[in-house]
Amino acid sequence: MKRTAEGKVKDRDVGKVDKNGFKRKVEAIVAKLGVPAQAFVSLGEGHYRKPCTGMWKELEEANGEVAIDVGKSMYVGDAAGRHKTKSRPKKDHSCADRFFAANVGLKFQTPEEFFLDQSTPEPWGPPSFDPTEFFKKKKPLLEPEGRQGG
Repeated sequence: MKRTAEGKVKDRDVGKVDKNGFKRKVEAIVAKLGVPAQAFVSLGEGHYRKPCTGMWKELEEANGEVAIDVGKSMYVGDAAGRHKTKSRPKKDHSCADRFFAANVGLKFQTPEEFFLDQSTPEPWGPPSFDPTEFFKKKKPLLEPEGRQGG
């Protein structure tokens, strides 16, 4: 399923995801790498989508008796909340990868830090509107207070 920049699903693309084709691609990549691997894919919204931890819990269960050593593990992702800068013409589309890593207790790196040994972290930050902070201030929901309609 494809989404536009506005997050709207294009009707002509609904139902065109070839799940078996995708599965074959993943299997081919794993075979080429020649290392043991597990692939977990979320096809919908909900607790399996980053930054939620549902998929991590599935991984822990699928690993059986092999505990994941979080201290020796890391997560590499490009949804890192990086800002637009002179060297980065577009801001990241999300902070979901960085927040997912934080939610499960993993060290996080961007692809540039991990693969290209970029040593200086890029400026990043969470979305500028944090609803939890808004409600902590106990401001009225209507301004001016008490005024309804117009």
